[in-house]
Amino acid sequence: QDGSFDILHLWGLDDAHFPSVYWARKAGKRIVMTVLLPYLTPKVFARYQIGRMLGLRRVQRQLVSLIDRLVVVNHDQSRTAEILLGFPRNKISVIPNIIENIYFEKNAPNLFNKTLDLKHYLICTGNISSRKNQLLLAKAAIEENIPLLIIGKTLPGEEWYAKKLTDLIIKRSNITW
Repeated sequence: QDGSFDILHLWGLDDAHFPSVYWARKAGKRIVMTVLLPYLTPKVFARYQIGRMLGLRRVQRQLVSLIDRLVVVNHDQSRTAEILLGFPRNKISVIPNIIENIYFEKNAPNLFNKTLDLKHYLICTGNISSRKNQLLLAKAAIEENIPLLIIGKTLPGEEWYAKKLTDLIIKRSNITW
């Protein structure tokens, strides 16, 4: 709401960000965007090219042209950013997600209060919030009896949502938070 910032950091490659990016650029601000991109498969590539030919990617291309730094979680997504978005490699930063190797070790000491089958389970990382809908994921894991590991802290203001999630999973042996 005021201009006392130097860098605009956005999450997600969404056309709705265009006005913020446009005006920040006009004001001389630097633009950083963190994105999760699809993995580059022939189907993704073809769908993207068709959308581009139909003019569906126009705003996205304009948005990308205004970004100073694009942050992705791995080198495959960096490649997607280069090929699909035409984003220069020297403006892409790879910052891996927060999952540490210890979560994949079978006998991780003092990590879990119950045993997980670490060969077959779902893992969900990130802040706990209604927008991310971990509640629906937990319900699906319960219904299908799939082990689920949830790693994340409750976002401020989402305590009511965390309570609903806690109430749902508290006595479930297949879900660890």
